[in-house]
Amino acid sequence: MAEEYVNYLATTSTPKALTTQRIETATKSDPTLQAIAEAIRKNNWQSVVNRPHVDSTQLHLLERVKDKLTVGTSGNLIPRGKRIVFLTCLQEQVVKLANEGHQGLVKTKSLVCEKVWFPNIDKLVESKVKLCDACSVSTAECKREPLQMSPLPDGPWKEVSVDFAELPNKDYLLLITDDYSRYPVVDIVKSTSAIAVISKLDKVFSEFGIPDTVRSDNGPQFTGKEFTLFTEGLKHRKITPRWPRAKGEVERFVRTVKKVIKTVKTENRNYKQELN
Repeated sequence: MAEEYVNYLATTSTPKALTTQRIETATKSDPTLQAIAEAIRKNNWQSVVNRPHVDSTQLHLLERVKDKLTVGTSGNLIPRGKRIVFLTCLQEQVVKLANEGHQGLVKTKSLVCEKVWFPNIDKLVESKVKLCDACSVSTAECKREPLQMSPLPDGPWKEVSVDFAELPNKDYLLLITDDYSRYPVVDIVKSTSAIAVISKLDKVFSEFGIPDTVRSDNGPQFTGKEFTLFTEGLKHRKITPRWPRAKGEVERFVRTVKKVIKTVKTENRNYKQELN
């Protein structure tokens, strides 16, 4: 049955660009693979370690997965599960064939690992794709510019950030955080209009003091004439549109508030179900 299984894998797992005969020829000429084949058949790996021209490093790496290795009667094809083991120069060729389409690292790994296996297969694929000029040109880079931390204000309530969080009942939470102490002020508003925002900010500023800088997004309530008049004498810092990391402190607090609201809502629903 082992021979039938090996023959089945030889038919289904051989890469299309190679032939089973070529793989068997390469395996037959590799002293390390021949030693491994004998170690699998005899279940004695120590007896082949000191053979001439045997790569002991590769031998020990395959010994770690010996329970997953099979060998046919010819000893020229060694599957690991549903994949064929390579320890010859065919490794380079298989990776090259998989990367012919220059589809990037993930796809190349997927194509290689679908039918073959050898120790450090991921490292070899990564090194080949990294050195491939065509892959470098065709692969889109998603690198981000390094974060530049804003300097800490001189004291509390010198700089504040303002944002909104929508509630399930269509009301809104107006969130105001002190950039120095991270102290949050939260208030419910029925509308996000400039008049509603100014009314709440005026109340908060009268309690905590007027800040030097107000940081907000470019929403219409913050860019209109009313808010411009309200912040006259202050520095109104508008962040880059659709770039919430520019005011990460208040944005992170928005996530926390939404998480708390979701948790409370779930607990209330579960409590009602228990009562019923």
